[in-house]
Amino acid sequence: MNDRGELTVLDSLPEQFHCPGERHPVSRSIHLARLAAGHAACRQCERRGEAGNLPKIVTTRLRTDARRSTLDIASSSEIRGIYINELTRERMAGLVQQVLDIVDEERRFDSDGSPRSVGALQVVVGFDGRPSSPDLSVGVVNVLRQWTVDAIDVGQVSRPAFDFAVQRFRPHIGIYVTGGTHGAAWTGLDLLDAQCLPWQGIDKLGRFEQDPTLRAARVGRTPGRYLPMEINTEYQAAIALQFHGMRPLRLGVVCQDVGIRNTLRSLLEGTPCDVHLLQTGAAGTERSSKPLPDIVCERHLDLGVVIATDGRACQLYDETGVELGSEDLQRLLLTPLRQDDRERAAISKLPNVQMGERELRQRQLEFGLPVVADDAGRCWFLNETPACDAIQTLARTLEVLSLSERPASGYRLQPKAMHREKRS
Repeated sequence: MNDRGELTVLDSLPEQFHCPGERHPVSRSIHLARLAAGHAACRQCERRGEAGNLPKIVTTRLRTDARRSTLDIASSSEIRGIYINELTRERMAGLVQQVLDIVDEERRFDSDGSPRSVGALQVVVGFDGRPSSPDLSVGVVNVLRQWTVDAIDVGQVSRPAFDFAVQRFRPHIGIYVTGGTHGAAWTGLDLLDAQCLPWQGIDKLGRFEQDPTLRAARVGRTPGRYLPMEINTEYQAAIALQFHGMRPLRLGVVCQDVGIRNTLRSLLEGTPCDVHLLQTGAAGTERSSKPLPDIVCERHLDLGVVIATDGRACQLYDETGVELGSEDLQRLLLTPLRQDDRERAAISKLPNVQMGERELRQRQLEFGLPVVADDAGRCWFLNETPACDAIQTLARTLEVLSLSERPASGYRLQPKAMHREKRS
């Protein structure tokens, strides 16, 4: 409208932009603001090159930052991405729909392709202690409650406790919301089959990114059963059986996860061990800015252990502050076993570095290997529930060290220089 109150006709409508996955257009100013902020959908936008006068650092990032689809954030055993930027509640729910669709389709046919009668899909779901995990877990649970599945929700648990639940209930699929050992900004999914092995169907994901309008259909019209369950008490009772017959060893422990740390504190209270819980600013722990290897040497500790945030991987340091490698750790853990078990494990010489978790576990089961370890600090114990647990690795290590006066450094294949000498 002009000064005389007359309506004017625009030569053209204001330029509009459509963000991938959104129905309604946005203005150019919103488009530029989202580009500058690194909006997740901008990686998929065909017009991300229209950056106007945005700073060079932004335009450079836009040129080099290719779209990360499901195939990009998924490895052979897990899904990982940045919370909000790459994985939101909505996208997580979409991924879970795909997983359920694939699992349900596979179980409805025999190996020869003939159909078979099946019951409700069985699912176990849980999440770790990251701040983002409860929000994303809501999206996962909402999908499960819409589908005709029988879901057991174990809530916030460590990954070993979740494995314990999967091994107990044997679901068609276990869905665990976690960022694993990544930083606090990361999140994702661990997907496990009925044998508690990494699910093999991850490579089939990606249909939602290829067609944003695609939505998987529900398995049925009638919702299945949803059962919240507390599993930590049963898990801790099973693990507590490992903490017996220990002599008064001195050990230093660093653990970022509050739940895992509290579990470990409770388990070690019933032992004669002198435990130094080291964690900056954490309640009930000692504040220390020194690296754990230095503390081990200064306080003459028998063992130092750093437990990763996933509760599975750990780093062990002997009394000299030197880390025990995967082969050293396997040698230590095999000590109390029968000679034929040790020989069988030694002969196999598994190429752990080249194997994924599923392949490593299958080889362990095939050859009956009592314990295998990878270079990430994870150990798997045969016929144990859970098979991989840093707390169990620590318990087994303390058990071996309690059998004799032999120090942890005595289990290394080739002695290394003392920690103090290396730092002098």
